[in-house]
Amino acid sequence: TWEPWTELTSVRGFRRLENYYRKVVEAEQFLVQDPDVAPEEREKYTLDRETYLEALEDYMKVERVIGEQIGTDGREYFVKWKSLPYDSCTWESEDLVSELAQNEIDRYLDRSSRLPTSDKRESNLATRSPYKPFRTQPDYIKFGQLRDFQLAGINFLAHNWCKGNNVILADEMGLGKTVQSVSFMSWLIHDRRQEGPFLVVVPLSTMPAWADTFNNWTPDLNYIVYNGNEASRKILREHELLVDGNPRKTKFNVMLTTYEYILLDSAFLSQMKWQFMAVDEAHRLKNRDSQLYVKLMDFGAPSRLLITGTPLQNELKELSALMDFLMPGLININDDIPIDDSEATRQALDELMKAISPYMIRRVKENVTSDLPGKTEKIIRVELSDVQLEYYKNILTRNYAALNSGTKGQKQSLLNIMMELKKASNHPFMFPNAEDRILEGKTGREDQLKALVTSSGKMMLLDRLLTRLKADGHRVLIFSQMVKMLDIIGDYLHLRGHQYQRLDGTIAAGPRRQAIDHFNAPDSKDFCFILSTRAGGLGINLMTADTVILFDSDWNPQADLQAMARAHRIGQKNPVTIYRFVSKDTVEEEVLER
Repeated sequence: TWEPWTELTSVRGFRRLENYYRKVVEAEQFLVQDPDVAPEEREKYTLDRETYLEALEDYMKVERVIGEQIGTDGREYFVKWKSLPYDSCTWESEDLVSELAQNEIDRYLDRSSRLPTSDKRESNLATRSPYKPFRTQPDYIKFGQLRDFQLAGINFLAHNWCKGNNVILADEMGLGKTVQSVSFMSWLIHDRRQEGPFLVVVPLSTMPAWADTFNNWTPDLNYIVYNGNEASRKILREHELLVDGNPRKTKFNVMLTTYEYILLDSAFLSQMKWQFMAVDEAHRLKNRDSQLYVKLMDFGAPSRLLITGTPLQNELKELSALMDFLMPGLININDDIPIDDSEATRQALDELMKAISPYMIRRVKENVTSDLPGKTEKIIRVELSDVQLEYYKNILTRNYAALNSGTKGQKQSLLNIMMELKKASNHPFMFPNAEDRILEGKTGREDQLKALVTSSGKMMLLDRLLTRLKADGHRVLIFSQMVKMLDIIGDYLHLRGHQYQRLDGTIAAGPRRQAIDHFNAPDSKDFCFILSTRAGGLGINLMTADTVILFDSDWNPQADLQAMARAHRIGQKNPVTIYRFVSKDTVEEEVLER
């Protein structure tokens, strides 16, 4: 209700109203009325406010009905509100929910009356029907038209399931591994009457893409997103997962969750009798001794699918770990084969790939997508600024002894020195007190912007490049390994008046999704999206951008390839240009050569 200020001064909780007034109302008045506030500042505030109000509108939409009861005034439904966690679910009257979303009541009643069951003959490998490949897209796979190579991928998965084989889907990034995997699960349900439960384990950053794929391509599947705080997960367990609390009787077809919740709730989740398990970005399982590897092995799912665009990253023992996760002991891989260009290595790798090929399918863009726009990578070398050079030389001078030491104990020390040198190659503001020292006495917006830009060779290049790209109508993804560097780039974009979104490992699932959706919206005014290479390089669809800037390079080249694939993927309409920034005569050139 609307109430006058004077009537609320004596009400309990008035301090919250005062805080709101100070943080929101007074801040807005200052931005609107103060003549010294720059127009860009006002514009940013207005756009942020619009985004906030859009989120509030979502909070009033029914996403899902998850329970019912008879209350004092009649029937009530337990409502999960859109974009809000499960601990924000509320009991609402039947009349209200019916008015807002009768279709969600109908879906809830349908789910409640038809719990998942499975054909035991098909569940048993010995009595499983022989495989019949399909040539055209089944009617139950909706939304869009699968490409021929994607249909072939689903056939590969289905054929191997019929034979009891577990496999790796290793298509290059951007070829639709997610839609192939979801379509295969739909095939299991519709064609083989295996209705779950299925477990899909994904990185947090790819959760929105997976959810969208289930919603669009297989809307009849009942999938559950298992995440949130303890209170949210308790509500999920009570209302969405189990029949009468029995872990052997589930209400859902598919559970979508992240690595973190597997580790957090493994004691509970491992009690369920999983029919099928899929692990996205499966190179996370490259270490047999990792907690994630051990926990997932304990889940005991008989059918398993590993999804990765990079099955082999650095060492053969990583691929060996993946194969042992799928089918322990099936293929003996010699972990000691060196990854080099020798003839012996090539021959050994050829024999290994021949042994693995029945259990792995991999396609690359150039072989299957002739209509995908081209990709051009440009390496741009820049000089260090005078301030950067000062920091770089100081790091080398201070650590001269360590750099020249040949003792084994120096490995960690050398890694630390290399990281310090990479920081200096990016921007001096990466170091404590540098920003205060360089900005001392500079209070004006233009002075601060000039100091931020001219302190770094890369920032001077970025400033010129973004000016040209914006004028030409491009949209840009900017990747950095370092979260602190994203802070600096964010400050620059703010001072320049460029609207942007941000994603890194510290941002929660809800805001991540909002940022991605806001950037990809048809009428989005966002010019840039800044991302950490590791958190933002996994399974995110940002093909509304056509330019990628790698502000710094990762030691693992696959991480950079993942980042590039956020824009260069199926559905991209424009040629994609990648700009890789490298500081001349620094450790970055060694990273690039690797």
